[in-house]
Amino acid sequence: MKEGLAEKYFKPYLKLKPDPEVQTFLFDSAWTGWCLDISAEHLRGMQFVEWMCLKLAADDKGDMGNLLVAVLEEQHDAIARVDKAEAALRELEGAPEKWLPAALEVYKVYFESEYRLWATVPYCFVCKYYGLATAPEDRSAAVHIGGGEKFQALKKLKVTLPQGDIKTLIAGFDNEIRNAGAGHDRWELTDSKTIVLNVRDPKTGQLKGSERIELTIQDLRELLMQCRRTIWTLKMGVVLFSVNNPAAAGAATRTKAFKNKEIESYVEAYAASRSFKLRKFTCDPEKTKVEIELQHFHSVRGTGGALLYGSGERFDLIGIEFEEAYSAQVLSVLRYMLTQYFEKAKLPDVAVKVFDLADTCIGDVEYSGAELLKLVAPGAGAIPAARRGALSPGKYAHRGEVKVPFGKRAHFEARVRATLPSNARII
Repeated sequence: MKEGLAEKYFKPYLKLKPDPEVQTFLFDSAWTGWCLDISAEHLRGMQFVEWMCLKLAADDKGDMGNLLVAVLEEQHDAIARVDKAEAALRELEGAPEKWLPAALEVYKVYFESEYRLWATVPYCFVCKYYGLATAPEDRSAAVHIGGGEKFQALKKLKVTLPQGDIKTLIAGFDNEIRNAGAGHDRWELTDSKTIVLNVRDPKTGQLKGSERIELTIQDLRELLMQCRRTIWTLKMGVVLFSVNNPAAAGAATRTKAFKNKEIESYVEAYAASRSFKLRKFTCDPEKTKVEIELQHFHSVRGTGGALLYGSGERFDLIGIEFEEAYSAQVLSVLRYMLTQYFEKAKLPDVAVKVFDLADTCIGDVEYSGAELLKLVAPGAGAIPAARRGALSPGKYAHRGEVKVPFGKRAHFEARVRATLPSNARII
């Protein structure tokens, strides 16, 4: 289903085939988009943001590369702040007097974390071409300008461009709600289970603007949903640009070291695409030693099923099982981790334990950082020699599915079978 949604949301706009880890990210983002009820308007907004990226890159590719890297290296912390606030809000369901102010806190976190981050490209665009604000000379520093400043700059643009309407990139966000809510805490609860925001000038104390905003629980739910859709639109526009223009990101160097939790989250997603659950990930603060535990799991449990989208589209599913070598796929996970998140000159020692479906340890091995240089060498590298232990020589089943037109399974099974590699079979 994720694959089908990714084809709908992203495939028409992709000029290059994404790397496997990026493809997994796009699948997950497509699922998120479906849950948010992303519409054609939001997809036009996504293309609008990509176009802004292209305009900025055409003027200065190196500067745009620095901006892109600055945005991407901040995303983990932004997501972590939002996740924490969202988790706290979920705990308060059923208690309106606590839920309402907590929802305002989530709203503020969205504004000053993810919106501040992903609105950076449109902000730099209106600064450069319309002079509606003044961006710093070092464009990458614009990442740290407040969400409110970016919102105001975008709101001032009254021109509707052929490529898109800037209003779609501020939907759900409002400085009055942000400031009167968890900004300056000018709110009060009513007996009707609503929350009232008093909009006042912080210098004079007088009411200003909308003066009084009253929100129900449903109002806040919809407001937060609008914020999520806008953030998705902004984010996927930047991602689309980065996929279609890999040289832009390659022209810049990351300046912020990866946090251990950040590395863990990315390795977890990559391992899952190889049918491994990341059971343990530890890394010392100096990043000299990493310990990992991986357990094989069946990524697809059902076979011979069908898929029905909310739009009425229906597909048959053909299950496929690939026979993979434990050692090759575990080394693939290590190669990904080391090349993406560690300096080649300072590779850590890595200890790995591997477990099968029955939770039996089938591999316990340790590699030195110097030996792992073989793994990250150009051209896929050589197999490193273990300092201790060995990986399992065995194989495991990696399962997936192919969707085909409904009612045509028998016809397409023959075509799929003819294209399968020697290590795969239809299940």
